This record gives sequence, C-alpha cells and structure tokens, in this order.
Amino acid sequence: MTLTPTLARLAICVACASSASIAMAQDGSSDKEVTALVQEAIRLGDAGQLPQAQKKLLEAWAIKKTFDIAANLGFVESGLKDWPAAAEHLDYAYQTFPLNGTPKEKANIEQFRANAISKTGRLRVSVEAGVEITLDGVARGAASSEKTFFVEPGQHTLVASKAGKQDEKRDVSLTAGQEAVLNIAMKDAETDGAGSARPIWPAILMGSVAAVGLGIGTGLTVAASGKYADGEDLVAQCQPPTVSCASEGQALIDDSDTFQTVGIVGFGVGGAAAIATLLYLVIPVSSPAGTGTAAKRTQFVPLIAPDRAGFSFSTSF
Repeated sequence: MTLTPTLARLAICVACASSASIAMAQDGSSDKEVTALVQEAIRLGDAGQLPQAQKKLLEAWAIKKTFDIAANLGFVESGLKDWPAAAEHLDYAYQTFPLNGTPKEKANIEQFRANAISKTGRLRVSVEAGVEITLDGVARGAASSEKTFFVEPGQHTLVASKAGKQDEKRDVSLTAGQEAVLNIAMKDAETDGAGSARPIWPAILMGSVAAVGLGIGTGLTVAASGKYADGEDLVAQCQPPTVSCASEGQALIDDSDTFQTVGIVGFGVGGAAAIATLLYLVIPVSSPAGTGTAAKRTQFVPLIAPDRAGFSFSTSF
C-alpha cells in the first residue's frame, strides 16, 4: 500500500474531529500547545510537507501521548516510508484506541498498521521489570515486563542490563513481517570466589605490618629474656649485698618486663595482621547489594591492655 498525497491528507484528518479531545485531555497551557502543534501538522500534511508535519507531531507526542497523535504520526511516517517508526506509533494507536472511537477510524488505523508491520521485523522481549534495553547501540528505556520493538529487516543486537546483574546480549536476524520472541532471564553478577578481583596492595600492606610486628615481638622477647638473666646474675653476685648493686639488678629486671610487654604487643599486632592478610586473600569478594547474595564481612579489632595484647576477629557469611 502506497500513501498518496490525497490519502495522507485524509489520514491525517482522522484526528481533526478528535483534536478537541486532545485539548480536553491537557491542563493549563499544555492543552493549547498540543492543539496548536496538531493543527499545524494537519496544515503541513495537507500541503504534502510530511517531514515538517512529522516534526510537529513528535513535539506534540513529547508533551502528551494519545492514540490520535500516535495514529497521525504513523500515517505520516508511512508516507515517509519510515516503517519501524510507523509500526510503533500505529501499534500504540491501535492498542489504545478508545471505546467511543468510530469503526471507520479504527479500520483505517488497522490498515496502515498491518502494512507497516509487514515491512518490518518485530522483536518481542520478555524480561523482569527495571531492565534497561539497548538495541543496536541505542538506549530504548526500561522494560516493565514485555516490550515490543519494530526494526528494519536484517541483523540486530539487543543488550539487557540491570544493576547487580550480568548483561545479557542477544543477536537476532529478522526478515520483513517476521517476529522473534526473546525470553531473557537475568543472572546475578558473578564474583571471583578466590577474591582475585580485589586489589593486591592491602595484602602487601598488611603482610608488611605482620612481618614488622612479629619481628619486633621476637626480638624484644629474646632481649627481655637476656635482661632478666643479667639482672638475676648481678643480684646473685652482690657479695656482700649493697643497695647500688641490688638497684642495678632490679633495673635490668624492670627493663626485661618492659621489653616483654612491648614484645607481646608486637606479637598481637603482627599475628592479627598475618591472619587478616590470609583471610583477605581467601574470603570471596562481597556480592553487590541487591543481588540476593548475602554479603560477607570480616572485622579485626586490635586489643591492647597494660597486661595483655591481642585482637578480636569476627566474620559473617
């Protein structure tokens, strides 16, 4: 079916009688703007200026989506042989045709709709709500549950994406009048179970702290033992015992206690850092929020007191 200038003029006037209903459907200044745009589109259509008429109707469509604006867009786009756009708008007009519309108007819309659909491929996508659809590199918005796209015959690529989910890519080839149904099940985004996706620098930092802490703990423990032995030997050798000799021996023993306390702290911090390094490398990366997988959380809290040192460790899976 070819849209002749006469048919274009008659087709676009399908909405002439309902342009008042467009105005009534609007509020404030927008009703006047939509009515003016539609009337200007009708004038341009009567003059055979279909690209200009399409532009005005698209402006009206951006303000208010109604069946009659969609129908007129489809009529004009059929005249321009923009079949995917014509099929989309005429399908919308047909699906939302009002109960008080006339059979003649509906039949006219259905005739043009069938012709446009026969010249395009139809891609019906079934996917969970909130999934963003990209078709041939162009964002086509979020799908509620099922969405239909009209495309030129040929090869097409569709990508479904959603936060916390793996992108799903589908390649499909369609001929004129052919329909393809894509049922896409979104999967949770995968994480590396070995934790290799983590940056390595925290492990290096914690490993260095562990090495320094354990080294200090070992060195000071050995030094404390030597100080204590020297102090006891000095006190034992004080014959006869004197105040100065006893004080020197006790000072060595006190140094031994100080070294031992700091050494214990070194062991505590170094041990905690060593365990933290190991678990950082072993425990899987936490799943993103909203993926339905429980997050994993590990916490280390150093505990240092005058008479002891250590750490508190907790984790959740």
